[in-house]
Amino acid sequence: MLGQRQQEKLDRLFQLIDIDRSGFIEFSDMQGVMNHTLAQDDHAAGSPVFDAAEVMLRWLWEAIKGEADTDSDEKISAAEWTAMWTAQLANDNDAIFEDLPALVRRVHLIVAQAMGINANRGADLAAYQRFLTPYGDAVTAGAEAAFSQLDLDGNGLISIEELQQLTAEYFLSNSDAPGNSLFG
Repeated sequence: MLGQRQQEKLDRLFQLIDIDRSGFIEFSDMQGVMNHTLAQDDHAAGSPVFDAAEVMLRWLWEAIKGEADTDSDEKISAAEWTAMWTAQLANDNDAIFEDLPALVRRVHLIVAQAMGINANRGADLAAYQRFLTPYGDAVTAGAEAAFSQLDLDGNGLISIEELQQLTAEYFLSNSDAPGNSLFG
């Protein structure tokens, strides 16, 4: 069973991804978030970065759809979203990143790509702000405060290792962990 804080974060994430405000998450919502994020870095459709992101997004969508779309209507309702995460996160409250459900690790990879994080490069405040841009002004307004919590070592960058910890915290924590600020 999800804790109250987990449920609040997952409800908020659902609302952020549902960019057309239809009450459902569809592939087009996820594409809209991706397209907006990539446009912030001038990656147009057909570019290698865009094409790689499209493959990863399809991979994530198929995983989410396979776990959540219980009525096979090609969209995820809030109830399906909650049921999926309840099943995915059952009994993982103390898991380390490598032991997290595959779906959480997929989300991590998409977030890392969207922020431009890899083994050799972290994301600075500007990259984090660009990552949040598709979610609207209300979210980006708090980016600086959120980033200061997410930059665990205080070096001005979110590293791949920090992002792993933050992703685990976002999905598993019921406390005031820094990872709770991952999506603003």
